[in-house]
Amino acid sequence: MKGAFKIAKMFGIPVKIHWSFFLLPAWAVGSSVYNGMDWNAAGWFLIYILTLFVCVLLHEFGHILMARRYGVGTEDVILTPIGGMARLHRMPEKPKNEFAVSIAGPLVNVGIAILLSPSLYFAPMRDILPVLDNLDLLFAGPEYLLRILIIANLMLVGFNLLPAFPLDGGRILRAGLSFRLGRRRGTRIAAIIGKLMAMGLFGMGVYLWAPSFILIGIFVFVMASIEYRAVANEDVLRNTTVAELVNYDFTKVYDTMPMSEVLRLYSLGLASDFVVMTDAGRPLGMLSQKEIEHVLHHDDLDATAGDYFTVLPGYLRKEMKLNVAESIIKRSKKSLLPVIEEDVVVGCLSLKSIKHYMLFKRRLMTIRF
Repeated sequence: MKGAFKIAKMFGIPVKIHWSFFLLPAWAVGSSVYNGMDWNAAGWFLIYILTLFVCVLLHEFGHILMARRYGVGTEDVILTPIGGMARLHRMPEKPKNEFAVSIAGPLVNVGIAILLSPSLYFAPMRDILPVLDNLDLLFAGPEYLLRILIIANLMLVGFNLLPAFPLDGGRILRAGLSFRLGRRRGTRIAAIIGKLMAMGLFGMGVYLWAPSFILIGIFVFVMASIEYRAVANEDVLRNTTVAELVNYDFTKVYDTMPMSEVLRLYSLGLASDFVVMTDAGRPLGMLSQKEIEHVLHHDDLDATAGDYFTVLPGYLRKEMKLNVAESIIKRSKKSLLPVIEEDVVVGCLSLKSIKHYMLFKRRLMTIRF
């Protein structure tokens, strides 16, 4: 995510903060001081906000460590004004595994509340009730801090378990629906419910003038759509083979072809990566933009494609599923790769073709909603 910078590393996962995160404590403390809060209370209020986000961070690591049990890695964790975001590489597809990953975060907050609960023996919760509406007294010192954190963690549990996909409760709902309806239909229903709840949160935020509710409502609404489209795309990719998209009329480059001719083809915009093959069609390697620019820089137009190709990073087969093919192309860092049949290049498949196909399928199957 742009605008996020790394502050630490936990369990091998980078922990980042988005620059907008600092707007929350600045706005919360600043507005409280503006409305009459004394500076001592403002300091403890700031400590409370930062401590609460430590609880949010632990919540996210609940998801991360549970996902790791099922072989799912994590890119990073990002703290934003509206909460934390653990960017898992994927969500487990088995409903029971998704349920376990989703519930792990709220269970961490329950655990924090339980760990803090012995403090209630010395300071009962009833003592905090008379000052809940007086921030100067509530944050006058550390007296109420642990009790406030108990309440806050339980509120985090309740909020995250709302069936507003893609919040934890929405993912739990999707896991339950997927048992009977399949992942795609379950996601669609969970996303619709999530959008309805997002509109409710947005409306509540406008009515109460609570900017955090407005931002969360917008976030949930947008992410519900993105999540469903991603799942729908995965479903299509898993049920489509390379044979349906292979381009048989691709630009052919042979190892004996002069680089001057390759440059002419490149100048026409026919491709930025070329498959180099023998006259018999056997694949040898790839010519990418980097090699072509090297030829231009050194004015080596008399050389042949066979002098400059790099070893083929991978290849595709017609019976291969599209999700596997897309992954291979992305890992190769090329725009296209050859499709091989009996060790002969019969065509090519590009990321551009896959993206165009997915756009077509979304329109044809009315995936948008």
